[in-house]
Amino acid sequence: MNKVMFIVNPASGHGRTRGRWKQIAALLQGQGFKFGVEHTAAPLHATELTRRAIHDKYNCIVAVGGDGTLNEVLNGFFQDGRPLGPDLMLSALSTGTGSDVARVFDFPGRAEDLGRFWNESSGKSCDIVKATFNGWDGKKKNRWLINIADVGLGSETCLRVNRNSKYLGGFASFLTGALGSIIGFKNHPLSVEIDGREVFTGPSALVAVANGRFFGGGMMIAPGARTDDGLLDVVILKEFARLELLFNMPKVYRGRHIDHPKVILERGQNVTIRSRDELALEMEGEVPGKVCQVSFALRPAALKIVG
Repeated sequence: MNKVMFIVNPASGHGRTRGRWKQIAALLQGQGFKFGVEHTAAPLHATELTRRAIHDKYNCIVAVGGDGTLNEVLNGFFQDGRPLGPDLMLSALSTGTGSDVARVFDFPGRAEDLGRFWNESSGKSCDIVKATFNGWDGKKKNRWLINIADVGLGSETCLRVNRNSKYLGGFASFLTGALGSIIGFKNHPLSVEIDGREVFTGPSALVAVANGRFFGGGMMIAPGARTDDGLLDVVILKEFARLELLFNMPKVYRGRHIDHPKVILERGQNVTIRSRDELALEMEGEVPGKVCQVSFALRPAALKIVG
């Protein structure tokens, strides 16, 4: 039987998580499910709380919030680049705005038998990604992710969405943000290297490094990506005019943009993006810095997921 800790971000989902968690907790307690719970109070607090829970012998950590909360919890499974244990499991109750990670995994959505879902599972292996970049303070950062990171239009959209209210919900907030970003967008010259081979150099609208399929509140940017295949899908949008972006954006929600002549799809385990300009870096709904270079290294089957 697993020892389960919930890490709750009450501010996620435009503050709606606070009320939803109270209902979920009452339901779990009514089922006789024993669990621990901690609430976050600041950015990156979930990482600290996760490490503390693991130190206290909790082996299944459930993030309650959005994709950013899940990412913080994931990073709590590691310290100084090393995993804190071999049999730890990560899960989530998705209550945030974008909820793209929940589209990738089969996290519980129904109230019935929630406790049994975490109590009895042994988890399944999942690839994760280590990103290396300079943060907002200019210092080198290493950060783990489970879904998607990108530079270009996607990261500019994320910046716009995070600066404004998310009251409209994930789909509408990101769609509105994307439309606003396209209006003032420009392509940036950059290069992409995969497993030591340069696969692209030139002006680009977006580069997404994908372990999962979805970003931006439901856009299927990497329709063929899998979290257990030992490969990253790298989706490169070459130089696009604004009207081209607007015309093709609906295709991204259905994953039908991959066949566009200005879209490149490559796969590999190690990816480096270099740019002459500083570009915002988006990782799972958050923007941890602006970069001229960022590297990604896949770690196959490095984590167990309950979902």
